Amino acid sequence: MSVDMGAYQETCSKIRGGVGTIEGAIPTLQQGAASLANISPFLIPPPIVNWVISAINTFLDWVIDVLKFVLDLIEGILAPFFFYGWAGNWRGFLKKGATDAQAIMNGLPIAKSGDPLWKGPGADAYKAKLPAQVAAAQALADVCDSAGSVCMDLATAGVLLYFAVASLILTLTGGLAAVAAEICSVLGIPAAPPTAIAAAAAGAAILAGIKGLLDYITTLTKGVSNLSAKVTNNASFPGPPIGNWPIAVTAGSHGTMDDGTVTDGDADWSVPKR
Repeated sequence: MSVDMGAYQETCSKIRGGVGTIEGAIPTLQQGAASLANISPFLIPPPIVNWVISAINTFLDWVIDVLKFVLDLIEGILAPFFFYGWAGNWRGFLKKGATDAQAIMNGLPIAKSGDPLWKGPGADAYKAKLPAQVAAAQALADVCDSAGSVCMDLATAGVLLYFAVASLILTLTGGLAAVAAEICSVLGIPAAPPTAIAAAAAGAAILAGIKGLLDYITTLTKGVSNLSAKVTNNASFPGPPIGNWPIAVTAGSHGTMDDGTVTDGDADWSVPKR
């Protein structure tokens, strides 16, 4: 799934605005429900009024609990933006650096049939160690690709999660508005509980989907664990304390690659005059 961050940004604004609407509507509806107790018994029998008041308060208590859940969720509403950016970085220029290094090393004459201008123990040592360097560059590229995939998966799941939250907010605001309109009309008061029940049922279905997405995001953390294992695998970087770049172009190659003079009588390697 591609991530439409423009649509997501608009969704974030709707969620924040909807949360504010719900927070403002709840006290008003609570006061409205309480005021129903003053309705004349000649208009609506008290048992019906008491049933309506109880049903509305139960609905509002449920909305308050859902709102607390949503408020916890929206603390991480910017996370998909970050994961999307990190995915691009890992799978973009970071991975490119490793793959470019690999291509350069594979393209060296010494890595192919041999360099006609570079002979001797130094050249032989470099050629022997070059495959390990290529493997190390590939290991870095694999880590970058895996990190990018994990970030993209988390970004995508996060976007789906908050789209679902936006749908929940829309359902709640619609339900609250409908209930508010009904309790403001004497004839509509008995219809308020069924409206509240319908809104709660629709919200509960969306909540189930949200919790399913949260479970899915939890499973994605396994990808983070696998990535951690790949990052700590130093098979391509043997040596203490946590691995070194393969010998040949590092300090570990001293005695093999460092002596290139032509004046000391025992140069380990040299470039012949053209």
